Amino acid sequence: MKRRDFLRQSTVAATASLATPYFVSSKALGRGDQSGANDKLNVGIIGLGGRARTIAKTCLQIPQMRIAAVCDCFAPRCDQFIDAVGEDQNWSSYEDFREMIDKEKLDGVMVETTTHARAWVAIQAMQAGMDVYIEKPMCLTIDEGRYMVEAARKYDCVTQVGTQQRSMPINNWASDLVKNGEIGKVHTVLAPNFVGPDQWPSSEPV
Repeated sequence: MKRRDFLRQSTVAATASLATPYFVSSKALGRGDQSGANDKLNVGIIGLGGRARTIAKTCLQIPQMRIAAVCDCFAPRCDQFIDAVGEDQNWSSYEDFREMIDKEKLDGVMVETTTHARAWVAIQAMQAGMDVYIEKPMCLTIDEGRYMVEAARKYDCVTQVGTQQRSMPINNWASDLVKNGEIGKVHTVLAPNFVGPDQWPSSEPV
């Protein structure tokens, strides 16, 4: 299976749980000391919160992908992350993602930072030639989003945003039911934003 075909298929297959990072960079050509098409993809994780742990666990199940390094601006979190997810993986850890990009031979990075830092980190990674997987929401403002799109085009980077809720088959099926009128006329839509451990009181009027 060709590298690009594998990445396409793994992305589709993983949408039931989370969007698998999709990296195909110019390094696939295997120029110089770059990764070749038959080598593992070397990726770095930036921002080591709970979401990053889930993504890292998924990546560990993909033989063609290797997490080479992890980064968080809060140093103790790096140690906590490695202890929880990658104790036997020999990952390098960094407080500054720019140092990680400079020192590690990465094909791409996964950006799971706080929302306000995501555009700044992602664009710098693109400028350094990295392909980028960006956790949702991809940015804080519309203007930031436009700069990110322009950067991806300018530096010819593969980018993906983790919006699997837009591509999961069951969600598309439910959306079609509504659009095609198969459940009748919709007169009320509930869109609660659950904040644990609060519970939605069913006795409240709609």
